[in-house]
Amino acid sequence: MQKFVFDTYALFEIIAGNQNYAKYLESGIIINDFIFAELCYKLIRENVENANFYIDKYKGFIMEVDAEIIKKAMKFRVDNKKKKSVGRRLHKLYYGTRIRNQISNGR
Repeated sequence: MQKFVFDTYALFEIIAGNQNYAKYLESGIIINDFIFAELCYKLIRENVENANFYIDKYKGFIMEVDAEIIKKAMKFRVDNKKKKSVGRRLHKLYYGTRIRNQISNGR
């Protein structure tokens, strides 16, 4: 199964039912603790109905992400930000397949 690290924007789009993200729901979702904290903050700040449901749902996806993976992912994000066809959607799923090796190695 392919896995992606989702940022808060992507999680909110999924929660809102944005069909552009439906194809990624079949993949594994990974978030780090900062993304989880930001998700909790925004759910509570925006007074989202069933906020606790979403908090409980996504806490199981927290995983530590290696600093080198983050560095490469941010370079990918910068390089692709200007490309509307890629930048608008893919930088929101900014780690993409780069994290597969880390996951398969049990990190």
